[in-house]
Amino acid sequence: MGNRITIWLFCFCASAMSAVFWSTLPSKNLIAVAFSVVMILSLLILLLHNAKQPNKTGQFLVLLSVIAHGALTGMLWLASVGHLHYAWQLPKDKIQQDVTILARVLSGGCLQHNGDGHTSSQSEHKVFYYTVEVEQLNQQPVERALSISSNNLPLSGIGTFKARLSHNPHHMRRQNSAAIPFRCLQDGDTFSAQVKLKPAYGAANPVGLNQQKLMVGQGIHATGYIKSLDVLSIRAQRSIRSGLSEHLVALDLRNTKWWLALLLGIRSELSNQDWELLQRTGTGHLFSISGMHLGIVAACVVLLFNATVLLLYWLGMLLTERSTLYKRASPNVRYKMRVVELSHRLMQRMAGHVAPIRFMAMLSVIAIAYAYTVLSGMALPVVRAFVLLSVACVIAVTNRVLRPLHIALFMVFALILLFPLGLLNASFYLSVVAVLVIWFVHNTLKLSLKPWYLAAICIQVSLSVLMIPISLLWFSSASAISVLANMVAVPIVTVLLPIALLSLLGQSVFPALKSVIVCADYVLSWLFDFLTTLSNQHFVMFDVTISTAQSWCIAVLVLLLALPRFRARRWSVALLALPLLSSYLVHNDNVWYMHVMDAGQASAVAITKGQHALIIDTGASYQGVARTAEEYLLPMLSDMKIRAIDYVFHTHSDMDHAGGLSAVKASPLARNALYFAPTDGCERGKVILWQGLTVTMLWPMPGNKEDSNAQSCVLHISDGNHSVLIAGDIERTSEYALLTQHNLALSQSDVTADVLVAPHHGSRTSSTNAFISAVSPRAVIYTQGYENRWKFPAKAVVERYRKHNVTQFLTSVTGYVRVSIEQVGNVSRGQHNSLRHSRKNNAETLSIETMRHDISKRWYMPSYSPRHL
Repeated sequence: MGNRITIWLFCFCASAMSAVFWSTLPSKNLIAVAFSVVMILSLLILLLHNAKQPNKTGQFLVLLSVIAHGALTGMLWLASVGHLHYAWQLPKDKIQQDVTILARVLSGGCLQHNGDGHTSSQSEHKVFYYTVEVEQLNQQPVERALSISSNNLPLSGIGTFKARLSHNPHHMRRQNSAAIPFRCLQDGDTFSAQVKLKPAYGAANPVGLNQQKLMVGQGIHATGYIKSLDVLSIRAQRSIRSGLSEHLVALDLRNTKWWLALLLGIRSELSNQDWELLQRTGTGHLFSISGMHLGIVAACVVLLFNATVLLLYWLGMLLTERSTLYKRASPNVRYKMRVVELSHRLMQRMAGHVAPIRFMAMLSVIAIAYAYTVLSGMALPVVRAFVLLSVACVIAVTNRVLRPLHIALFMVFALILLFPLGLLNASFYLSVVAVLVIWFVHNTLKLSLKPWYLAAICIQVSLSVLMIPISLLWFSSASAISVLANMVAVPIVTVLLPIALLSLLGQSVFPALKSVIVCADYVLSWLFDFLTTLSNQHFVMFDVTISTAQSWCIAVLVLLLALPRFRARRWSVALLALPLLSSYLVHNDNVWYMHVMDAGQASAVAITKGQHALIIDTGASYQGVARTAEEYLLPMLSDMKIRAIDYVFHTHSDMDHAGGLSAVKASPLARNALYFAPTDGCERGKVILWQGLTVTMLWPMPGNKEDSNAQSCVLHISDGNHSVLIAGDIERTSEYALLTQHNLALSQSDVTADVLVAPHHGSRTSSTNAFISAVSPRAVIYTQGYENRWKFPAKAVVERYRKHNVTQFLTSVTGYVRVSIEQVGNVSRGQHNSLRHSRKNNAETLSIETMRHDISKRWYMPSYSPRHL
């Protein structure tokens, strides 16, 4: 029976985790069929199990039924949760419209207030990001406002509508001259506000953080911003956590922001430089409350409980030894002796029976761990760790002997059952892999037989090394000094956490405890001085962008190397090493690509051939951060093993096109790059021969001194058979002027292109009929953001391209777009969903693939078309 449960749990977990790779959710009809099959299999398993002595055929049927039952149940659970998540969606008439909401702040609230409850002057200049639970929408219950239904059955009470809102009190103060000051919101506050919402969406690129996936994993359905906040409607819900945070701020410590993160899980005060320090030293997990911190608290509870029991037992023994001294004493003393004897018997009974003591110890661990979980803000990693800790305590109390495999499967099953969408977040895999690494190292190296300090060192080194493949998979980077940094930081944080937490909790009763946390603050300052020194070394980080398959191969490879030798070990290691050699394969120089990044309402394009690249525009920059260039464009080129960026063109200097210039210049790939702009080298008539391609500059005219939309640098790139045209932000006047110059030069054929990046993101003042006819594209790509304020591309422009039978791609819908052009002799190849085109004389393949529809089609990355189209 135990083996069947293990098999069922494994099949359930494997099937549920496979949902990460599903292209679409199973249809409701398929779910109904699967549910019926599960019911039939349940009956079959029950009947065969009750049989007296089933033969081999019966045993095989039971095993097969258990496997199918577990797999189908896992699939049903994730599919049902996925459909439920997407049932809570904004109707089109409320997207990007002014709506009034009544909501409660779940997380992200501001930290400190003045005595009147309003934001301090420092907080007013900060943008806050709240995760809220919406209760009412336009004064209607949110279920009714969103028309939540499934098969005409209301889903009220099943799930909640969560939104992520940005709030800029300083901006709102400038817009409103009323006497009532604006304030930020704290966790737990209920408020009314006028907001603009849109579905939870994000850029879809081959590399970098996938915000859309992250928000689905957090159960967030919409994003938006607060236009006006009704301050009088705010109903604060004071909590112990908020009181402790204000008390901690009032202590005026040197490392207040770090103590807030370490003790209370409040990380909103950490700056980008702080996060960079943690990333470069590999110590970010220490200041994001998770299973490690909960484990420290639980371990301290167990130690204190054991110390109390031992103290009671010692007192009992001491009282036994001294009880003979009272035998000849007076009656009054004999009465005291009787009390001592009863106390002694009670202590002996408590110390002699293991089960009650174990039960009390585990109950204490669960109670205090829950209190710490609430104190830390109920963050998902902490709640997940609390569930696992509770499962471990229950197993310990029941005194059942279970194999580590059974315990691991049951814990993963509990996590999937309670937090199914958490499978989409990196924290789930980091937590599970960390526990597996500790268990594996503990059993393989027999750490229970080694001194505690040596065991701790082995575990820390193993975690730092074996977690690198997971870090590379999710973050494409790892710290080269994480082992050294954690060897110093982990022991210090382990000691400081319980001491500082107890001091903070006890200061209201014992004010003298302030000196304890002040001393701890000095130790923490020394730790960050040490981490800063390490971080300043130039070799601390290495960036390696690897595929999912390569990362799993590395993880299994390390596991096999750590296992004892077995017969097929060498062959297994060799086979797993083969995918890692793909980076050394020779590039096919007959193929060249145009990569159009999903950069929101901005443009970033790269042309690659072999191991060389040229860039046309680098995306936008916001508050000094060029996210597109730093997180998407440059890492993608590194992932493609590009060795050099030879040319960088900026069509013009607007921030949505040239925002990533400094980031590209700082990249080692562009150390020898040449830069062009409308007023710096880009002019009509110039031609560059690059990697067998001809790069022709069509606009502006020579002698141009203006850097504007009208004078954008227009590039035509061709291999002699196929070509692409990047038109920048030129509009009607520039299009006519460009075509006129071509007619005068009798070189109109140079304008034609198979693929066109639409002028000015598809604005209504661009893409004239004359320009479309002259270019004669087979496909046009609009670089635009979802529900952008200018409503690009304009409906009239879309209609014009449609009349010319041009296939249209919107980056807000498709995500990243890749145009592949390959010379293949007389054979035309391509994929099923790709755009193909063959010429008569020289057969060549041109294919267009998109992120959301071809390259990485996933159910949690749906595409949304603009409402105005």
